[in-house]
Amino acid sequence: MRFVKPAVAVSVLILLLVSSAVAADEPERAAEAAAKSWVTLLDEGKYAQSWEQGSSIFHKGSKQTWVNAVQQIRGRTGKVVSRELVDARQVTPKSESEASKGSKGSFVIVRYRTQFASAPPALEIVTMIKEGDVWKTMGYKMDKVPGDKPAPR
Repeated sequence: MRFVKPAVAVSVLILLLVSSAVAADEPERAAEAAAKSWVTLLDEGKYAQSWEQGSSIFHKGSKQTWVNAVQQIRGRTGKVVSRELVDARQVTPKSESEASKGSKGSFVIVRYRTQFASAPPALEIVTMIKEGDVWKTMGYKMDKVPGDKPAPR
């Protein structure tokens, strides 16, 4: 009977550690799910809708400017052949100057390695910020995958 109590204590400790690790991943998971839905809008050619679902920071640029830019880029890259999550990590602004640029609070940077039909693989970087209870896109860019040819601009 003595051995039951230490075993129970160890089990409870393991359960607490696992639940803490899961809770720490929660913002990244939620932001990545929102980012995936958002890039799917781009894949479907719903550029205006992608702008509408962006954050208030994203809306500092006009809808028409966004639509024109994405049409031009996606016209050169072609359709998405595959997309693989590289990582999603939570970031907090390090300085007042970063926070004053509109990135108050933490945000999550989601990176995908994406293969397009008419272009070399690209690193899609989607920056997500939480507005209220909803993760929204704060920024998007395509970059070259390290070691590959540059992504189209």
